[in-house]
Amino acid sequence: MNRISILFIVCAFTAGALSQVASAHTTGVPLEKSVGEYVIDVGTDASPIYAGNAIRFDFDLKDAKTKDSKTYAQTWVRITNAESSRTWLATGLIRQPVGPSTLLYIFDTPGSYVLNVSFRDGNADEIASSSFPLTVAAVDSTPVSFNVVVFLVSLLVVLIGGFAVGRWFGSSRIVK
Repeated sequence: MNRISILFIVCAFTAGALSQVASAHTTGVPLEKSVGEYVIDVGTDASPIYAGNAIRFDFDLKDAKTKDSKTYAQTWVRITNAESSRTWLATGLIRQPVGPSTLLYIFDTPGSYVLNVSFRDGNADEIASSSFPLTVAAVDSTPVSFNVVVFLVSLLVVLIGGFAVGRWFGSSRIVK
């Protein structure tokens, strides 16, 4: 492979990977609630949520007026059934220096759940809290997920683009 083709492929894969990371918050169900002077923002990477599949939750506390991230030390997260009679998860997340606090979770069974979120300061005093209802569906019956299709189409575009760039700069073969 000539250098231009390799550079093109590396740049295309990097751009594709970064675009998936950057857009993960907006691909799922947006969960936001105003609580006084704050907005509790919980992003997800899946919509709908399926039992047995991992879902990423991104937690952020924002100013209600400016939408800028506010300072907090930790996020307490509790996942219960809809009646709050059973706790599936109770944990604390330390605020990350960059980006939102993140939790990866797999719901075992379909059903109705409640996501309880509480942002705390350095003394563990509550700044803001709220609850969000979640519906978890049965496992998706489609054999190929949308992300796999996007990846395969992107791979095809990159390979065709690499071949075209190689031809454009006079190389008769991409692979030697």
